[in-house]
This record gives sequence, C-alpha cells and structure tokens, in this order.
Amino acid sequence: MRRLAVVVVFVLALPALAYARGAFYADKPLPTRSGATSASRIEPRFGRVASSLSGKSAQVRCWSALDWARINGDLLAHGGVGESLDFVSGFYRSDTGRIHLDPTACAGLVDLTYRSPRPQQGRSFVRIALGVDTLAHESMHRRGFRNEAVTECYAVQLVYKTAKALGASSTYAAAVSRQAWAAYPAHPPAYLSAECRDGGKLDLSPQRSTFP
Repeated sequence: MRRLAVVVVFVLALPALAYARGAFYADKPLPTRSGATSASRIEPRFGRVASSLSGKSAQVRCWSALDWARINGDLLAHGGVGESLDFVSGFYRSDTGRIHLDPTACAGLVDLTYRSPRPQQGRSFVRIALGVDTLAHESMHRRGFRNEAVTECYAVQLVYKTAKALGASSTYAAAVSRQAWAAYPAHPPAYLSAECRDGGKLDLSPQRSTFP
C-alpha cells in the first residue's frame, strides 16, 4: 500500500458549515490511553512529543481502522478533502489543534514506544519510520507551517529527535531516520523540495555536514 512507502499528510480545512453542525466524527469524545492497543484513543505520550516538537500544546488522536473509515466518509461527505484517507497517514485540524493519525502510523509508533523488537528491515521497520515521520510532520503543521514541502522537509530532519523522544536508542533512531530519508523521494511532488538537502535553504542544521 502506498502509505507504507510514503507519508501523505495534510492540514485539513473543512467548510464552516461542517463545524456548525457539530457532527464531525473525528471530534467525538475519546478515552485517554497509553500502551500497546489499536483502539481509538487520545495518546498522551505521543501528544507530549508532538507538543515538544511544535512548541504548543498538541493532542494526538490514534484511530482504529473502523473509526478511520468513518472519518473518511465524513470528510468526503462534507467535501473537506481532495483525496480519500485510504491513501494518507494523518491530518491536522488547525481549529482544534488536534493531530489525527491512521491505524498504520499509530501501529508504528506503538511498536517503537511500547514493544521491544527493533527491526531494521521489512514492513515493520517501514511502518515505524512512517509513524515517526507522520508524527513529526503533523507536529510541524501544529507549529504553524502549512506548505507541505517545507513541513515534510523539516519533519524528515526531526525523525531522529522524535524517535529518541519515543524511547529509541541513538543507534536505532539513526536507522529510523535513514529509512525516512530513503522514502522521501517517493512522496508526491507537493511534498518535495530541491532545498531539502545538506546546505539547502530548508536545512535545519547548516553547520553540520550530515543530512538529515
């Protein structure tokens, strides 16, 4: 599936009428729960990491497969998204400050944060890198960046820091960062920038000779 190869995430802007109705499924009350679960919940540990990256209080909502499908139907019905959520890993709602992550991205974050295996190849490893990159990307949206190419370039440079904050060792965080960077060229064109490189205008650490 495409979302296992690349991270496709965005800032969501729904019509005001959808908010007025108060019926958007993604706004439903959720329990706060940490640990290895696939249930829809507010994930406090992921939220703390997102808050640290964004410099703002951020709530991270992890969704079950069934609930993600319901949110997808809601978005399509209200005309608030140009692409089905079947092909994206998360979105950010600027009006609520909430980050919404799909089941695959959340599973990768759960694997890294709460499970002991540390794969360095295969689907599980790709899923971990996707989850970390998605969380970093949406945190950059929460920080205030709206342009997708800028947001993703900053996110991929923050994968190492994000993985470390979630409990990865320096060595494993570096491996996750390399995987996220290897996947970068496969993003849609709107998420790519020629300045996302060592010494480029989007280089967050121009004094270093390594990238990302």
